[in-house]
Amino acid sequence: MTALGAGIGFNLLSRAIGDSVRGGQVEHAGKLPYYRYLDRAIKANTQPGRGGSATVFYCSFDPQIETLLMLKSDKVSDEVKIKHMDYALNYNKYLMARAQKGIPLTLMSLKDAPEVYEAFAGKSLLNFRKVYEAAEKRLKGNPQISGAALLVKWVEQGVETGRVYGMDIHEV
Repeated sequence: MTALGAGIGFNLLSRAIGDSVRGGQVEHAGKLPYYRYLDRAIKANTQPGRGGSATVFYCSFDPQIETLLMLKSDKVSDEVKIKHMDYALNYNKYLMARAQKGIPLTLMSLKDAPEVYEAFAGKSLLNFRKVYEAAEKRLKGNPQISGAALLVKWVEQGVETGRVYGMDIHEV
């Protein structure tokens, strides 16, 4: 792809940082190690006049959302920053409507709510709503984020870096 001048889209379905592995024997390191690996692999390929490129997509209800939104920012430490890729926030109309109404988003990992991630990628927005709300009830006590605060951070990062995009998953 990079030799042809095209970028790579990357949507990693992975556990969140701190999720238990093997019944609690190990804690998962989250998405950033995979993103760093992808960044290095992309740089190993070149396009005419520039290095390879990738856009990484992540869900707006991911437990690491606040970190993921800041990966291109100069306001975070070099240990967190992965600056040479592009990023896109995946959302849908239901999540946007909650944000507009001031209803917080409950953050859910793939480990704790695989059915939500599956429904998110599905065609039915109504089904996603039902599955998401059922998981919310089951996962009471999970962290939440203000939808409005999430949107503000997303827009701020887009303005600051020029390279943080959005994608309405159901429009696609």
